[in-house]
Amino acid sequence: MIIRDLFKTSVAQVNLNIDLKKLESFCLNHMKKDKGRHRSNPTGYQSNDLLLFKETKELQENIQQYSKIYLKDVLKQKEEVELVDLWFNLNKNKDYNMSHCHPKSKVSGCFYVSAPKDCGNIVFTNPSPIDNFLSQDDNYEYNHHNSRTWFLPALAGCLYIFPSWIFHHVEPNLSKKTRISFAFNIK
Repeated sequence: MIIRDLFKTSVAQVNLNIDLKKLESFCLNHMKKDKGRHRSNPTGYQSNDLLLFKETKELQENIQQYSKIYLKDVLKQKEEVELVDLWFNLNKNKDYNMSHCHPKSKVSGCFYVSAPKDCGNIVFTNPSPIDNFLSQDDNYEYNHHNSRTWFLPALAGCLYIFPSWIFHHVEPNLSKKTRISFAFNIK
């Protein structure tokens, strides 16, 4: 028997060597001046766009570099792209981000500045309507073919890049410490 994987959704993971303390300090100071916004975060803090801030320049360059590689090597896209949105989420105890995707973008992602133990994973939802056909209770082992969701851990210094169309959410932060992550869109 030959098994052919027809449709895949790949997430890139890159560990960046960036000064996390400097980024954390920037985020904590920035939120004192910017009241932020609410999009996928019913609780917690989400900044407005940060593309023009010099403190995020190194992170922006890394995001741009690895997103271009992802687009070329994974999605096989040939056109030039640019980073169009960058913001950070600051989630304290029990704060979370609801399920969402990033319309009008090609690639999106997140970068974790601080990720204490039990601060909540990023969870991706299978784009296929799998629940209409397979009962999760019947799975004796979860894999890429039968799972409704797939999670990746929040790790300080870790950059995740994924297609903008995949729905995802972030679990509640069960730690007493703060989780800080940047999110972005590439067009």
